[in-house]
Amino acid sequence: MRKAFFGALVGALVLAVAGAAFATAQFKQTAEITYSKHKVNKSTGFHALLTAEDPAAPDQKPKGASKVVVKFPGASMDPKGAGICRTDEATLKAGGCPSDSKVGEGEAEANARPLLSCTPKLDIAAFNYIPPAASSSARSSAKKQKPQLAFLLREQAQTPRCPGQTLVLYGKWSGNGVKSAGVRSSKRRKVNNPKLTVNVPPLVVLGTKVVLTKFELTTDAHKKGKHKFFKTPKTCKGGSFKVKTKITYEDKSSFKDTTKTTCSSPKKH
Repeated sequence: MRKAFFGALVGALVLAVAGAAFATAQFKQTAEITYSKHKVNKSTGFHALLTAEDPAAPDQKPKGASKVVVKFPGASMDPKGAGICRTDEATLKAGGCPSDSKVGEGEAEANARPLLSCTPKLDIAAFNYIPPAASSSARSSAKKQKPQLAFLLREQAQTPRCPGQTLVLYGKWSGNGVKSAGVRSSKRRKVNNPKLTVNVPPLVVLGTKVVLTKFELTTDAHKKGKHKFFKTPKTCKGGSFKVKTKITYEDKSSFKDTTKTTCSSPKKH
């Protein structure tokens, strides 16, 4: 695992690209997102594991998500703590993001039945991303671009091969300070209480809806100079850091969960 940092996410953090309209009573969703560091106000990484299953559904395909939101109460995110990828989607898919903008990696699995009887596995690479300006001369436009996470999913080598499709999902950061976080200046710009929102487009391949049934991402703490890409909350309330996840499905139902990471405050002398 190369040194990297997540930030949703997480991301975050998508369980389904598209899928069955309705779930059965056996539908099960999980969303576990935990910090890698346990001390307050420290540069940190994450482990995120999201899964969805529905054994009783047609083709055992769980319902699809339309939006995934992950909240990090008390934490902070500084986009200057990692390199920034400012390229178009075609270049991103071709591997054109700077290596220091990669902030997470992992693996996803998909259900593409009945088109495929096998389970496609996809490699995930997450990048600290700010969309390029509409034109090279649009400096004011460039300054208004807000930080995001770009999740690049590509077919993983499998034997025997199970085809997978390359796609990019975008997670938009929001929170206190996000409006100035993308500004190109020497000043430090942070986002407090960051929230990552991933709007999930439907994915249909040859008339078949495809669902991601597993999304797992691991990162390390990532920093550049004094800038830390992500930091744990400044206080340890109730003995744990919390991460809140909400998934909205295409049938308008939703799933909510809160994951806790045991934390500790500095000892007083």
